[in-house]
Amino acid sequence: CVAATERIRKIRPDETVVIVSHGDPLRSLVAHYVDLPLLSFRRLTIDNGSVSILRLTSQAPHLMTLNWVQSLTA
Repeated sequence: CVAATERIRKIRPDETVVIVSHGDPLRSLVAHYVDLPLLSFRRLTIDNGSVSILRLTSQAPHLMTLNWVQSLTA
């Protein structure tokens, strides 16, 4: 997932890109960019249908949102 993300970054620099996947690949991707040891990636919670936002800049990656789920209850 990290290699694919890096390829996308090279093809689409400075663009907003949406990556959709299952929880474990997304957790490992977030763990990589926030320097969390890979063995600890399961500490991150990413629920089905949730939104996580990583801002990948040339200086450093920034985790903006993790596991955001809009409530459907009124």
